[in-house]
Amino acid sequence: MQEKITINPNIVIAVVALLVLVGGGYYWYSSSQDDSAQTATAVDSTLFTKDVAAFYEAKDAINLKDTAFLTKDFYANLKNYTSDIPTVPPTGRPNPFIPYAAP
Repeated sequence: MQEKITINPNIVIAVVALLVLVGGGYYWYSSSQDDSAQTATAVDSTLFTKDVAAFYEAKDAINLKDTAFLTKDFYANLKNYTSDIPTVPPTGRPNPFIPYAAP
């Protein structure tokens, strides 16, 4: 006597979903390992050009403690165009997220 084998469709869907998850996880893990290895060993060759080297030399030559430029004419001729912003008293309700402190 031959019996008909029946397979529950929920089990088939669960097995396929599990295989997709395992395959996707393996793909993500292997691709993230390859990317990190490439970025760790890759060096941008533009960092060694003459322009970049000159920039770094000029940047390193700046001395922020040197205030001799304050006595130069170009600095003395600068005009201050700033304007004061008037203070406005706060309006509206108090902030409900700040705990109330009794006066």
